[in-house]
Amino acid sequence: MNILNLISNKLNNIARYTLLTIFLIFLTVSLIIKPMYDFRDFPYFSRVEWLDYLMIVIFILGSILLNKYKEYLDRILSKRVIASSYFFIALFFVLMIPLNTFSDMKQVFNGAVAFANFDFISLKENAYFTTYPNNILITIFYGIILFILPKQIVTMKIINIIMILIIAKLTCSIVGVYYKKYSNIFFFLCLSLISVFLYANHIYTDIPFTLLSLIAVYLYLKSSKNICISIGILIISYFIRPLAIIYLIAILIDFVLKSEIEFKAKIRQSMIMLVCSMIIFVSMSTIVIPCFIRQDITRQIPAVSYVYMAFNKEKFGFQDGSHSPERSLNEVIDRLKGYSVHDILEILTKKSYWMWMEGTYQAQRYAFGEDNGDAYLDKFQYNTPVLKFISNSVQKARRILNSLLYGQYVVLFALMILGIKSELGKKMNAINLIVIGFFLFYLFWEIKSRYIFSLYPFMIIYAGFVLMQNFSSKVSVKING
Repeated sequence: MNILNLISNKLNNIARYTLLTIFLIFLTVSLIIKPMYDFRDFPYFSRVEWLDYLMIVIFILGSILLNKYKEYLDRILSKRVIASSYFFIALFFVLMIPLNTFSDMKQVFNGAVAFANFDFISLKENAYFTTYPNNILITIFYGIILFILPKQIVTMKIINIIMILIIAKLTCSIVGVYYKKYSNIFFFLCLSLISVFLYANHIYTDIPFTLLSLIAVYLYLKSSKNICISIGILIISYFIRPLAIIYLIAILIDFVLKSEIEFKAKIRQSMIMLVCSMIIFVSMSTIVIPCFIRQDITRQIPAVSYVYMAFNKEKFGFQDGSHSPERSLNEVIDRLKGYSVHDILEILTKKSYWMWMEGTYQAQRYAFGEDNGDAYLDKFQYNTPVLKFISNSVQKARRILNSLLYGQYVVLFALMILGIKSELGKKMNAINLIVIGFFLFYLFWEIKSRYIFSLYPFMIIYAGFVLMQNFSSKVSVKING
């Protein structure tokens, strides 16, 4: 074993066990204190209720049964049947919950329609894209689709469903790099998250970014020779969500520390990749993006504004409406100077725990819209028989759904912890680094629980591997590689 391998293994173990310790503390606390999202748009904490415990128990029992009958289930399950069933159930859902576009979703949809109608002038004059230029690429993506398909909201939601199915297939392909058994069950697990199902109603960057970043990770894990393609995809993904930089750094670190290629060759390849990445980045930022938006740096939100918001005490890093194009680094420093060490640690602890354990990715907001009292029909395109039961977060069906989402996530999170600790976890250096990168990044950035949405395929990989082991046997499952 060469020096790079030793360094890689040492760093991977330190990072994994540090993360495991933090996540284990989070999991323990989650059995007492429940992170919640108020639909007036702020985070808070409440006590875990009996219904939450009931859902946790139900999902634990479901996991045990899945493990016990995994051989039988893998034989009778069919990916084609699972995918087609999921598609039609999800289609029924978006038709029965015809949520209208709002907030960012409205801007993206209207921009996509404008693009599809070749109305580039109104797109370029739109102040929203001047302020948030990263959302123009996803708008163009949806606009291209609307060139040939009906320019309706439901069209984009159907595209979401298809992308979720592709994400599930890609996740299974990543599993196949390490582990060849139970592919049908893994596919089922990839489509089992209720929060992701609800996201079919949300037209924004989360699902497309998850798909693109997962393609990049899969290609790299399949063969390190694909690293240039992966990095190219991630550079493009950066213009959808800048979080792509975390994936890029994780893949580069893993690539450099691997022993398959000689060090000099790695340096040479890294330099070539750097040049190619710069060409793609410069081309996107100076040629492609400016074609569709009016660039005005005085109206764009600078990165320091997100850092400034990350340390607001009242909402512990959640969106508080304080974004400003004029925000400066000195204001961030002044805010931090105004806090004691205890204050800063309290903010970091609260924001990290809330973000990682809220457990729903705020899916109910994006699936059912904002609360608006008796005027609930205003947020839907048309009325359906189910809307009166799910229109506001205080209704019984919505409270049950919240507990269902939380219970499923807590069990998934527990299984993920076991998966990170497992033999598979030791081998998944690049994915481990991505998860760690997310955790570190959001210590210093504004938070929403949906910001870690793109990690859900990795959580399922970790959890699924644990579920496929024999609980009653001490014999470990053989991992490829």
